[in-house]
Amino acid sequence: MSNILPDKDGNFWYSTIGEGLFYDSKFCYKNSIIKNKNLFNEIVTKIDGDGGNNIWCGTSNNGVGNIDGNLYYKSEIFQGINALKIYKESVYFCGNNAFYKNNNLINTQPFKALSIFRDSIALATTFGINFYLQRILKFLYHLVLHKSPISEVDFIPSSFSPISST
Repeated sequence: MSNILPDKDGNFWYSTIGEGLFYDSKFCYKNSIIKNKNLFNEIVTKIDGDGGNNIWCGTSNNGVGNIDGNLYYKSEIFQGINALKIYKESVYFCGNNAFYKNNNLINTQPFKALSIFRDSIALATTFGINFYLQRILKFLYHLVLHKSPISEVDFIPSSFSPISST
């Protein structure tokens, strides 16, 4: 299993590496496999919800999309989705070769993880973190870490002050 996501109705979604996407309803105790052959393969690396019970999935090579297939972002340059976040009605995702907002390419370097808090975005590279202002996607700075590779990044709200855009 690569991710677990509870939805607003109390159901659970499970993404897997090799088995696709599973759905577990609070009203029944059996799992259902969700397949959308136009978008998904069996390697679903990340899932997130947008607050309206739209479930978004990132796959190893087919891009990012919601499970009903109405909206998706697919490109020949995707090389695996490492992180996926829905924030303020936009889809942010990064992978082995780029960072995107919806279908707009923002940066062409490999990213391992992303986190969004208030108006700041943190993107983990192998040995550092890039920071952006979310509303204008302006690059702020790169924090270099030399000791060991980074695999996850997250903000800690109680000790974090938002970055000023002035």
